[in-house]
Amino acid sequence: MSETVLQEAERIINGQRREDYGGVTESFNLIGGMWSAYLGINVSAHDVANLMVLLKVARAKNGFHRDSYVDIAGYAGCTEKLDAEASAAVEPVDLDEPKPAPRVWRYPAEVPESVTVTDIDGVEFTRAHDHDMWIIYPTAGPYRPPHGPLTEVIG
Repeated sequence: MSETVLQEAERIINGQRREDYGGVTESFNLIGGMWSAYLGINVSAHDVANLMVLLKVARAKNGFHRDSYVDIAGYAGCTEKLDAEASAAVEPVDLDEPKPAPRVWRYPAEVPESVTVTDIDGVEFTRAHDHDMWIIYPTAGPYRPPHGPLTEVIG
């Protein structure tokens, strides 16, 4: 008997693809960061998996292509790996340890890469590279420029 779609997807995501592209979390976070910078919105690793499933569903509208369904199953399996890898990466928190005071910046260009901040209106922003420049964009909702001061979000 030949492999089922699910068996093939399992073999691929736990074998050659992992060897070729590395871990799911690292790969999907990298893709999400690039898409975030390009689109000006926050795209999470889970969003990457879901959007890739939708791409394959769109292709499947033209008829049955086994590889599209293998890929759909593979991306679904990757979401499980994202959760498992995230759970394994969680470090215990020392609740007695005081949190550092949040840093404050006057201008968006001063905010370091990968730091999340809130502006004076409480809207959350993050900074990412977009082609030849760094941009700061809301972590949710449509783009709008931040209004300083910008306060670091801690933990």
